[in-house]
Amino acid sequence: DCQIQMAQPNVSTLAALNHYVAAAVSMENQPRSKLHDLKILGAWVGIDMLQNSGGTVIDGLEIYSFNKAIAIDGSLDIVRISKLHWWPFGTFDNKQTAFANPANIGISSGRCDDLWVDSSLFFGGQGISLFEGSTGATELMVNRADFDGDDGISMTAGYGTVSDTQFFTTGTQSAISMAATGLPTNAITTLTVSTSLFLANPQTGTQISVLNGSNLGISNSQFESNQDFTRINVTGTNGGSVRAQLRFVGNELFTVTNQAYTQPLINLGTLSRAIIADNQLQDKGSGAGVFIYINNDEWDDIHDNAVLGWTYNFPSGYTEIHNHDDIENGGIATH
Repeated sequence: DCQIQMAQPNVSTLAALNHYVAAAVSMENQPRSKLHDLKILGAWVGIDMLQNSGGTVIDGLEIYSFNKAIAIDGSLDIVRISKLHWWPFGTFDNKQTAFANPANIGISSGRCDDLWVDSSLFFGGQGISLFEGSTGATELMVNRADFDGDDGISMTAGYGTVSDTQFFTTGTQSAISMAATGLPTNAITTLTVSTSLFLANPQTGTQISVLNGSNLGISNSQFESNQDFTRINVTGTNGGSVRAQLRFVGNELFTVTNQAYTQPLINLGTLSRAIIADNQLQDKGSGAGVFIYINNDEWDDIHDNAVLGWTYNFPSGYTEIHNHDDIENGGIATH
């Protein structure tokens, strides 16, 4: 076991902290490195893994950082990270505010073939951020992680899977934020989530955003909150040529019965396309509540949802939306 501590002033902004040029640990262009049971406190950058650091194994890292806990871009082999604990160890002062700033990132990854993250806790500003690196993007696999009170996963490129993971957001934090850049050239932004839990309290902003050519699939997962906010927003842009897509199948959405909701649970904006099927909602009871708000007539496939008093808002005169066999309070609605 080893501990590295770097001095930081008692301030609440990232700009006022010591921006150390050197990372606490440099593993730049060092493939097949192994790091076990290390604690890092107060670093600006914790571990530098730029260039080809593929094949690296990081296990049991405890870290309190203010810019990037782990920086990756250029790895040409699998990077394995397990039991990462990104947490403000031993700090009960103004630095906690800086630590929670969304500009502070747990794992920042450009090119990485692949990135496996297992049994880890993220408690800072932005848990994982994927972007288009100088030579490509990241292939991500997350399993048994906890994004606890932070912005969870942000993707402007890359693709991956998430399973058995918990997201807890408050205020305007995003559990998942996807917005592909560089399209339609070389950026890929696709994520599949399964058997996971999405919690929010109190929440005011959209919990999941799928924008600009991104593709998100969520299945066999649970959403739990009594707050009035949009769980998922799907909107495509990029000059009118690239859609955003959602596959939302076999999930449960828990809300509060007999409460009015002003925001739709799912919003399908312009240039969006979705398959939304076999989902179970909490009984609506009294008060208004929209399950899905669809802004444009698209080839959306919506079927076999137990809406139980929740309503749809479809565009007037739609001909392309396919909706059938939903279970409502009064029976089954077909087409």
